[in-house]
Amino acid sequence: PVLGCPPKGSLAKKKKIMRGQDSFASKLVEHDVLQIRESFRLGERSQVELARDYGVSDATISLIVRGRIWRHLG
Repeated sequence: PVLGCPPKGSLAKKKKIMRGQDSFASKLVEHDVLQIRESFRLGERSQVELARDYGVSDATISLIVRGRIWRHLG
């Protein structure tokens, strides 16, 4: 065996990272995030209004509209 490599069949398999709506803690689904970004981009609603409407913090909305979270949606 090569040093530093786990043996074949070991429990050291790569864990899948849960992203977006697949995360158990997610309050939003992909459609919500796309709507949030579009509404903010068009100036229809402020970040505070979006946070209230979607039941998340204004910090979360800020991260969404700046593309810091939910990046996989582009």
